[in-house]
Amino acid sequence: MGLHLVRRGHDGVFVICRWAVASFVVLGLVCLLSIPPAVVSMFQNPHFWYKVMMLPYIYGFFYCVYSYIHVARYRHDMVKFLEAAGSLKVPVFGCIFLRVMWTFIFPLMIASCSLILFVGWQKFLFTPSIVTVSLVPAALDGYMGSMVKMLRQAIVMLAEEVESREVWTLEGAQRVMSDWHHMAELFKMFNKMFSARLHLRLVGLLVNSLSFMFIFWAIEDFGGDCAKLVVLIMLPLTEVLARFYHLCEVGQSVICARENLLAAVREAAYEAGLGTPSSEVLSELATRLSATPLAVKNWGMENLSARTYVKLSGVMFTYVVVLLQFSERNSYPFIRNKHGPMIYSHCFFSNETLS
Repeated sequence: MGLHLVRRGHDGVFVICRWAVASFVVLGLVCLLSIPPAVVSMFQNPHFWYKVMMLPYIYGFFYCVYSYIHVARYRHDMVKFLEAAGSLKVPVFGCIFLRVMWTFIFPLMIASCSLILFVGWQKFLFTPSIVTVSLVPAALDGYMGSMVKMLRQAIVMLAEEVESREVWTLEGAQRVMSDWHHMAELFKMFNKMFSARLHLRLVGLLVNSLSFMFIFWAIEDFGGDCAKLVVLIMLPLTEVLARFYHLCEVGQSVICARENLLAAVREAAYEAGLGTPSSEVLSELATRLSATPLAVKNWGMENLSARTYVKLSGVMFTYVVVLLQFSERNSYPFIRNKHGPMIYSHCFFSNETLS
């Protein structure tokens, strides 16, 4: 998908991959060139529900372009990160089938649901762009998630090493301190490259969910073929909420692993004997773990965790309450004509709409 531009050469040195650059250029141009027609179609179409539906895709185009700019900007930092992460002896883990489902199958299914809503020339015009804007963020989720899981597994392995050691020497304590410094540097490099993209991704998921909620609330007729519209709205909404939860769960797993490491280091410092050199090193490590936590930073907000999920879920719940309690459907110009050119326009029609 052009999100990873480097590969390891035959001599073990990381170099720029030409095929990755080609994907980077093609998909980046698709997203960039999709912005003008999407904006024009949104303002030319009289249907308000269409404008609301197009807003997340326009945001997605900008997000993809921004992500590709960051890929090019931080390509040298990525090489340094991969070289530093090469010393981590982390086993390969994860289910390939689930990765394929999250990265390709679900995004393509959601893109198909969106394309069904289009008719005529718009369906052919937006097919490449909507497929791209569905696949690229999903691939970036898996890309960031795999790195975070690797770093989390390194923390877990270090905690297990601390817990399993029965006799502490000064050299052993210093080695644990050195391993922690190495992981702290890796987290710093990761957050430098991905914290802004992670923040914008969460904002994009929030925009998607609010958009689908608004369209579902605006439906007047749930019978006949309008039942298909409900399915086409609920499937993407479910996928967005699940992806949002998964991102926050990955961030929370890092925090839990860090807390386990901190508890193991404190216990080891006590067991090493108060006043011994190894105990002093471990106590200093515990202090640094508390002062400089290992976490996935969410630019502009607190670290990515379960609290992030709770707070943004509160925003969604508040939005639903506002729609149900304080908004009226007839205050929005959903359609100008019951039999408009857009499919499913009649699902938003009622006698009150024309009055």
